[in-house]
Amino acid sequence: MPGKAPPRHFVGHQMVATVHQLDEFVRKAKPDERFVYCEARDLIRGDTSDHVGELRRQGLVIPFQERRPGGGFRFLVVRSSYRLRVHDPKREAMTDAGTAAVFRRLERAANLSAKCPSDAELARDCGLSTRNQAQWRVRRLAAVGLIESTLAYENGVPTRVVKILATGETTKLPERWAALAASDALGDLRRGGGV
Repeated sequence: MPGKAPPRHFVGHQMVATVHQLDEFVRKAKPDERFVYCEARDLIRGDTSDHVGELRRQGLVIPFQERRPGGGFRFLVVRSSYRLRVHDPKREAMTDAGTAAVFRRLERAANLSAKCPSDAELARDCGLSTRNQAQWRVRRLAAVGLIESTLAYENGVPTRVVKILATGETTKLPERWAALAASDALGDLRRGGGV
């Protein structure tokens, strides 16, 4: 057909970095360093390009592209000056004021070997609206490894027992459980073990 240019063909190799290589670059690179994560006619969509988008949203890289001689593009990222945040679930859990208040209340009860407060008592003491808000915060503290929460049943009545993992302190055990724990400890001593 007259007036129609023949299609241009891409000449050259194609390359896509792995997500691992991209993460390694982000961890080790200094601000303003460049990394080519894709060379092709067009951006090759996949895990790597999705990860570049996530790193951009976090402010860790600035993506851009430049034209390659012979056709196609070189897709790059430039490392920004933002520091890579280390994921610390314990610290993140404590940024919530309600969770921090619940932890301090449980810690106080454990340090005094007092009875563990109920969800309703935690909600009232920590300024939370409902007992469910206290309950999910206790579960969150256990999930991130700040406490260990156990239900001890005595005469069909459940009692929560909380152990603060950093100190080993626990809230008061129900009477029968305390007697059982004391006899186990005494038996360990008699057998030559520690408490």
